[in-house]
Amino acid sequence: NIKLDGHVMDILQISPDQLIAAFYGSGSIYSLNAQLSKQKVSFLSNKVIGKHEEGLFSSGALVLHELGESSFASGGGDGKVFIWNSHTLQKQFELIGHTLYVTSLQLL
Repeated sequence: NIKLDGHVMDILQISPDQLIAAFYGSGSIYSLNAQLSKQKVSFLSNKVIGKHEEGLFSSGALVLHELGESSFASGGGDGKVFIWNSHTLQKQFELIGHTLYVTSLQLL
């Protein structure tokens, strides 16, 4: 977890220069192009790819699929889970039915 613009983020690295970041308070999911080194992360560009209506509330609310790394998921205060394509950055599925916040995820 790092701090940027005063918001704690959950971060996934989906390629050597591509990060997915979730802002807890706003619920925004960002694609970030970055230069990574051991000492520093330099953000070159960013783009909002989606948003949870009621924000994100825990560090387990953004998770990368471990097999093939072609999908990642986000869960938020709106009780929804979004499944994303890691290559196209498009939302593939929206899972509904939770009555409370989604605070952690595990993709099997």
